[in-house]
Amino acid sequence: MHFMDEVMQYRPEIDGLRALAVLPVLFFHAGFPGFSGGFVGVDVFFVLSGFLITGILLHENEQRKYSLINFYERRARRLIPAFFFVLLASTLAALLLLGPSELVDFGKSLSASSLVFANYHFLNTLNYFSTAAEELPLLHIWSLSVEEQFYVVFPVLLALCYQIFRSFRPRTMAYLMCWSAFLLSFAYMHLLDTKGYSNIAFFSVISRTWELLAGGLLAFHIQSLPKTRLVQETGSLAGLVFLVASILLLDASSGWPDYKTLLPVFATVLLIGFTSKKTFVGHILTLRAVRWIGLISYSLYLWHQPVYAFLRVTVIGHPTATAFIIATLLSIALATITYHYIEEPFRNKNKVTRGQSFSFAILGLLLLASCGYMIQQKDGLPLRYASLEKHIDIPVQTDRRCIRKGKEFDFDFSSCIRNPERNVTWAVLGDSHSNEIALSLSKRMPTEGLLQLSFSGCSPAWTFDTYLKGCGEFTLHAMNKLLETDSIRHVVLAYRHSLHVRGELHVNSNPESPSSPGTLPKDGKDDDMTTAGRYNKNFISMTQALTAAGKKVHVVTPFPELPDDINRLALPYWVFSSSPRGDLDRAVTKEEYDARHQWWFSLSDALRNNSDVRIVSSWDAVCEDLYCSAITPSGRAAYYDDDHLSFEAVKPITSKVIRLSRE
Repeated sequence: MHFMDEVMQYRPEIDGLRALAVLPVLFFHAGFPGFSGGFVGVDVFFVLSGFLITGILLHENEQRKYSLINFYERRARRLIPAFFFVLLASTLAALLLLGPSELVDFGKSLSASSLVFANYHFLNTLNYFSTAAEELPLLHIWSLSVEEQFYVVFPVLLALCYQIFRSFRPRTMAYLMCWSAFLLSFAYMHLLDTKGYSNIAFFSVISRTWELLAGGLLAFHIQSLPKTRLVQETGSLAGLVFLVASILLLDASSGWPDYKTLLPVFATVLLIGFTSKKTFVGHILTLRAVRWIGLISYSLYLWHQPVYAFLRVTVIGHPTATAFIIATLLSIALATITYHYIEEPFRNKNKVTRGQSFSFAILGLLLLASCGYMIQQKDGLPLRYASLEKHIDIPVQTDRRCIRKGKEFDFDFSSCIRNPERNVTWAVLGDSHSNEIALSLSKRMPTEGLLQLSFSGCSPAWTFDTYLKGCGEFTLHAMNKLLETDSIRHVVLAYRHSLHVRGELHVNSNPESPSSPGTLPKDGKDDDMTTAGRYNKNFISMTQALTAAGKKVHVVTPFPELPDDINRLALPYWVFSSSPRGDLDRAVTKEEYDARHQWWFSLSDALRNNSDVRIVSSWDAVCEDLYCSAITPSGRAAYYDDDHLSFEAVKPITSKVIRLSRE
């Protein structure tokens, strides 16, 4: 059998492999337990796509039938119709369900997705594995952008190899080119990972090319692989075991992709190379239900993220498992319809001509890109919610230039002195929750200089390092600055403590398994202690060091956290309704607050043993006895998201700090 027969002939087990790739992605995005590594399904798709595309290109080049126009026609017929349909449906849903700021973000992602650079758009805006990313309807388009960018360059380079070296082993030279690109891409990915640029490694086509080329290199070797039953059974079974292990055991806590990505990539190579209909794994992958999921896998991948994201943005708090099961079934139903009535007709050359397919692709994508641009220019069409204008999309009213992120800071901290013409007698240290505190204090005490030391998402990591790049280093230098500056007499500590110990609200309430490991200790010191115990020990040592240096320390207790973003609570479920989704007047109960921060009370009790430490209760300052409102007494929003108090809302807290400092 010629090597290309292995690629060009229909292999039903390949459809089954597509199912094995797409379902873990769905389950991972739905948050189903046991699928911590479900995102590796995308890596499977990369390898599979590289194998199929390279095989086709090799066949056409060796048969001297290669045509770039034909190649892109097939891509357009295969990808664009369903892509356009899902993006159009998502746009209509976004207009009905999203608030103005959310719609602006959607518009940006729509334009980027339509112009095939969604990966670089998301690279500059978010971390794929963050909680916020889950609510973006078009987040998943990043992987399609990576593939399309690969398709723009790789077919041309392969064709050039065959043209330039047509009289001197063109296949060998193409093979060497693929190997060289594979090694360079892998080295680039590894370099990014080791330097802490995991987000670039995740979204960049250059750092992902090696995965596509792993499949491409397999296409060169497919003929020479052993065909004995024992080898095929062993190879395919090993591939399945490795892939299942990747899905169940891997996670992205240390960055992705990295060297561990070799496991699902190698697993996919084994499955493609050694699985046949006669093998045990082949029997599983060719089951009718499995093949059916594989056939609709492209449409299913397109549909699942918008369905999940719109579910998340319309439900207050975290959707139930039942809700996600229904959403998954809906995604499968929509994918089935799209496959039969959109994908299949457009692949039929008797129904849709080449000119029509290209015209539809170009005009359709330009239309979507223009729609996204218009949404941005119209500021998310706020008139849709004119009746709720004072509560939704609250602009950030404060100066946020002194909130450090990553390693964007200098160790002299001179740029973040408030009232710099005055003697610096106050300091505020904390995460992003400290910003409004610092700004409010500086405005209420114009005769006092104030040093602001804010690092977004950073825990008080004075005696340990964290997975959050720069956090431990920043805290150490900040503490040294405070201890050596004699003029600073008052230090305010303001953190979102329960995030660092218990994780995000509504996502994980287990103190021993927080959902935000990036903020927590990276080392294994004091392993006999709980996360809360380790955190408390460190925080107490910070306050003791500060008071020993003659400072008065004011510790702000955790802010009450809303069940969802203030803008979402105030929004109706869709534009034709007028009732807000949440109870703005009684957004948080005292019972909920106490349950969330129960661990904190032992810390505050210990802190009170130090006479130079003052505990400033944020609940007592901004809330009623039994509940906390999302609206200030003046009718303005008390928050600008789900956990950051607005500038107006922190005023009672800073008033209490100033009063306690004078006692």
